[in-house]
Amino acid sequence: MNYRFVDEKIIPKNFSPPKIENFDIISGPTEEKKKYKFDNKTFIEKKYIYMVTPINNGVGLIHPAEIEFDSKIYNSYEKRIEIKDSSII
Repeated sequence: MNYRFVDEKIIPKNFSPPKIENFDIISGPTEEKKKYKFDNKTFIEKKYIYMVTPINNGVGLIHPAEIEFDSKIYNSYEKRIEIKDSSII
């Protein structure tokens, strides 16, 4: 899973991680920040990265994450993932 935020000047803050069902978290959240230029504008990118592995066959559920960005709260979408063979990593 990868949550990515990009803006010219604002760095997001107050990340609330998602609740994750039927997956073990192997690592994360790992946070990455970088600056880059495009069309004479400087952008700031911030990512939160998780590595997960399924626990059982069936349905895995990743609930929304939440972050504050420019004094507003944003939520990701809930994701349902069908797990057909949880023995494969």
